[in-house]
Amino acid sequence: IPGVNGSLSRGGENPMAGIMRMFRRGREASAFRTLPDGTFKASRLAPGDNQRLVATHPEFERTTLAGLSLPGGATKSGLTVVMRRGATVTGFVKDGNDQPVADVEVELGQSFSFRGGRGGMTSQIALAGGPGSRPRAKTGGDGRFEIKGVATGEYALSARRAADLPGPPSTGS
Repeated sequence: IPGVNGSLSRGGENPMAGIMRMFRRGREASAFRTLPDGTFKASRLAPGDNQRLVATHPEFERTTLAGLSLPGGATKSGLTVVMRRGATVTGFVKDGNDQPVADVEVELGQSFSFRGGRGGMTSQIALAGGPGSRPRAKTGGDGRFEIKGVATGEYALSARRAADLPGPPSTGS
């Protein structure tokens, strides 16, 4: 049964702990954590070509090693995953009376702007991601939010009160 081992670091030095996920044919096949010294070892992985190893950490950009081939019965050794520190987006959510609003879910979605046609009309498209794929945070009592580990790019920011989010109905006593 194939496996992988290697190390995770920030900027090529300073080993770090993080979460690794192995994907095969677009589906998560295995998840594991690195040790505090940044090393990782995973066994009992499915054999196959074109697999991806994804590293995540709350303060760093998501990093992917793609195109990995795991032959049956062999271990792919010496993988090195280097992560870059992500940006931090901070702000406040306030109501129409300039008062802070607590318990608001703030979410970043990737966005693309382009110009075209006569008159230079500008359009912006925000892409929706799957569950858990978009950076998000909840506001505190002072209306403040902070989202860490954001990759460089254009984003659309959305905010919704937790009471307005879909979910099971609350039951009163």
